[in-house]
Amino acid sequence: MRSMRIALVLAAAALTTACELKEVSLTEPERVVVAEAYVRVNLGPGLGIQPGPNISVFLHETLSITGGSKAVPGAQIVITRPSDGLRIPLEASVLGDCVIVTPAGQTGTCYAPRAGTPGLQSLAPSDRLDLRIDLAGGGVMTSETVVPGTFALLNVADAATCVLDPLTASDIVWSRSAGAWAYISDTFIHGLAASFDADQVEDPLYLFGLSVSSQDTAIVFPREFGLFARADLDFEVSAMLQKGLPTDATATVSVAAVDRNWVNWARGGIFNPSGVVRVPSVRGDGTGVFASTVVRSFRVAATSNPTAKKCPPAPAVAP
Repeated sequence: MRSMRIALVLAAAALTTACELKEVSLTEPERVVVAEAYVRVNLGPGLGIQPGPNISVFLHETLSITGGSKAVPGAQIVITRPSDGLRIPLEASVLGDCVIVTPAGQTGTCYAPRAGTPGLQSLAPSDRLDLRIDLAGGGVMTSETVVPGTFALLNVADAATCVLDPLTASDIVWSRSAGAWAYISDTFIHGLAASFDADQVEDPLYLFGLSVSSQDTAIVFPREFGLFARADLDFEVSAMLQKGLPTDATATVSVAAVDRNWVNWARGGIFNPSGVVRVPSVRGDGTGVFASTVVRSFRVAATSNPTAKKCPPAPAVAP
């Protein structure tokens, strides 16, 4: 009995020790600069998107223990084309030139070329470009990208408007782009609010589609756009988009060939074309991505106008 009492005392002491809380001090993580640099070459008129090349470099710090990030001012940034020595310097610009929104408590510094920079409009598909970032604190970050090759829309013209019967789909097909690792198709759809309550859908509604193979060069509009947003869309809106657009709705559609760096960096939610871990392409005193895309755009209008150019029909859906 005495030995049992001793065992119980020892067990109680062990439990007390195991539950003892120790004070832990959290230290601020090391400051790391993240660069998100993109070169976009728009083929054709661009449909309201800035024509020709568009370049932006967004510098920010990794999140602090409070969840915030800081600006990174004073950097010297140059993009170089080695084939002819073209140098495109970037300067501090407004955040809207780099990002649409930033979460609360987070910010950064946007850099972009000055309008009219010599040689900017000469950037083209298949160009090899080098990036160098000299940070104000003395660090250096470098990277390179090869812009995907040119490609063509095979069943609709650049910047043209094709007509789609209401609640029907259209097949979008394009040729392959040399060096592309994937294709991103996105759209802004206008006019949905006329068919739904204001709290059911955003107007315009932004959706995108993904072709994760360099050989996958077709997508059905609008059925295969917004696959990653289905959980966030109102059921009635999602069901309608599986058929087509409502009468008098319009859409701007873009197809972009993206390079390896873009694919390796893109990750979020269930959208993981590069796997579950981002693969950076920026080296040196920081991390991040330097990626490039080539883009073509056109318009779609949902109407029964018999004289307008028709959008190409979608393939039949198996019953």
